[in-house]
Amino acid sequence: MVLLYFIPLSLQDKLEWRDVDIKANNLTQFNGQDLCKDNQAGCLFHFHNYVAEHWFSSGKIDIRAACDPDDTLGKGTIVCWLRRKESNGFPTFQKWTHYQMQFWTDKNGKSHCRDNYPRAK
Repeated sequence: MVLLYFIPLSLQDKLEWRDVDIKANNLTQFNGQDLCKDNQAGCLFHFHNYVAEHWFSSGKIDIRAACDPDDTLGKGTIVCWLRRKESNGFPTFQKWTHYQMQFWTDKNGKSHCRDNYPRAK
């Protein structure tokens, strides 16, 4: 019998999250919104496209978006989780998360954003 344990990425490697100031970083158009409600379009399209096009100095980047739980923020908290993965190349072609960002709005209507570079080059 094989047991699998799933550990949220936010708990792995003792990640150090950096708070992202929503106002100072021009993310105010998302303030107060639950990006993961209904069809998740706020996360999967609007927030994803904005960050992919405007967040990195290198221009538009390839980044993945998903609405995932992160229990480190409180049981049942769902966040819009963006992840930029890169391959280590030949011969293994393993993909590692090099950048990630989370955006969520708490039950009081206050939005939060944080990011980190778990395996930055």
